[in-house]
Amino acid sequence: MAAQTRTNPRRVRLAGRGFSLVELVAVLTVAAVLAAVAVPAMTSTTGTRRSAAAAQVARDLRLAREMAVAAALPAWVAFDVAANQYALRIEQRVNPGRAHALPWTDPATGRDHVQRFGVAEFAGVSLVSASIGGGSWAGFDWKGRPLAFGGTALTTTGTIGLGSGVEVRIEPGTGHVGVLP
Repeated sequence: MAAQTRTNPRRVRLAGRGFSLVELVAVLTVAAVLAAVAVPAMTSTTGTRRSAAAAQVARDLRLAREMAVAAALPAWVAFDVAANQYALRIEQRVNPGRAHALPWTDPATGRDHVQRFGVAEFAGVSLVSASIGGGSWAGFDWKGRPLAFGGTALTTTGTIGLGSGVEVRIEPGTGHVGVLP
């Protein structure tokens, strides 16, 4: 007669019910490592977006200068801190002056060139300040020289703040555009 193996029906039922202590500790360790890596990466996202936004502002200021030289007309970047956005504008030959500057249409999209913060790729970023020669518009004349809000030559450094010390600067005289941290 063959030997019969006896299995405890109670033990079979308990074996498929849970995790061992070793398995539980291993899962918690992996979760802790993932959290330690993910949290700093998520907190630096806003800083990265702020730096990208500052680079975009600098590019658009340089674009405005290039537009002014190419069209032989003053071009402006109108910063609106309350609306958290800015727009590129260019003066008209028939009706000159900053007040009559028209929105610049982006040839790539066919829409007015407006950059908004706090949404899409710039979520979490705010336009904190814009101080350019007594106003919030940065301009460039037909020679690419920077203009103050009133249309005269810029005599002090213009600044556009995006928070946490990130700032775009426009130098008087040269119109050099740079980004600080």
